[in-house]
Amino acid sequence: MMMLKPGKRAPELEFDTLDGRRWRLADQEPESFTMVVFYRGLFCGTCEDYLKSLVALLPEFEARGVITAAVSMDTEADALESLREWSLGSLTLGYRLSRDMADAWGLHIDRRVGEDNLEYTFNQPGLFLIRPDNHIYAAFVQTSEFARPRFEQVLRAIDFQLSD
Repeated sequence: MMMLKPGKRAPELEFDTLDGRRWRLADQEPESFTMVVFYRGLFCGTCEDYLKSLVALLPEFEARGVITAAVSMDTEADALESLREWSLGSLTLGYRLSRDMADAWGLHIDRRVGEDNLEYTFNQPGLFLIRPDNHIYAAFVQTSEFARPRFEQVLRAIDFQLSD
């Protein structure tokens, strides 16, 4: 598995979103950063709490010129259920992240058995801040659902960078 490093060009990234668009990293034109949050999926209660904390701070990110999107390997139906049940409001929520894209971003891949006794593949969490020139400013990749960066700390990192 490749580890992405700050200063390097971000790999390609594209996925479908619940607002009916095809989201492409290359098409984003942020004032300061694009922030991509990779989450595990509907089954993950920690992801629910994490994305809710992001939604509460979305105006702060927007005020700093940050474009934000979250994505998982979930199906469209599961992503829609997450959006509704977790009250994620206007967060751009993507679904059906491909295994190839997850691998390109250095995300850890796991499997779980669902209530239907079928095995599901999912990505572990990751958070990336990408500069407008598509180079990585910061990368946080987890091997489990825990120990994710707090969004308040991400805002402080953005403030530090923007003050230079």
